[in-house]
Amino acid sequence: MKLLGNSSYGYQIMDRSRHTETLYLGDEKTHKAINGKMFKKLNTVAQELYEVELLKAKVEHREPIIVGFFILQYAKLRMLELYYNFFDKFCDVNKFEELEMDTDSLYIALAEQDLYDCILPEKRKEWNEMRANDCTDKFKADAVKADDLAKKLDEKEAEFRNLKEEFDALTSEKTSLEQKLVIETISAAAAPAPEAKQPEPPKKEEQVAQPPAA
Repeated sequence: MKLLGNSSYGYQIMDRSRHTETLYLGDEKTHKAINGKMFKKLNTVAQELYEVELLKAKVEHREPIIVGFFILQYAKLRMLELYYNFFDKFCDVNKFEELEMDTDSLYIALAEQDLYDCILPEKRKEWNEMRANDCTDKFKADAVKADDLAKKLDEKEAEFRNLKEEFDALTSEKTSLEQKLVIETISAAAAPAPEAKQPEPPKKEEQVAQPPAA
């Protein structure tokens, strides 16, 4: 259950800005990569062979980070509520000690054999009443509701992927048109100007022979 819960939201807060690109290059290309602004790390593999780690020039976040962030923070809040609303309020602080806490687990050392024995005597009545109303052993997950939510989530993810594909296609088409326009502009600027036509010389007027005077 723990692995299922973690895997359901863990990928949503993946920080792709920390991802890198690893290349295996020779001497000449390694010198060029080291001088680049994306260079991060260099390891020698063999003679004239190097492992070059580069930062990615373009980082594309494809996960709903805000959803994973909310789930993570809400899990922290629940664990803090458990500690301060139960252990700190109902238990004798001299009979327990917190060892470790995570978003889905809590490790505590007890001075008694049972957790119930750590509860303060004056707080046991209140604890029993609260436990009788809110904490029962007959809890059953609503499988039908969970399945419906899973189907809706799958539908939303499919819709998101379709929109993402349409957006990528439009972006690619826009980039292609821009590149084509740049090429046409450069070609037009580099083309030689047409030669101006030289004006034709004026035609000589034909002299008409005049008849001799009488």
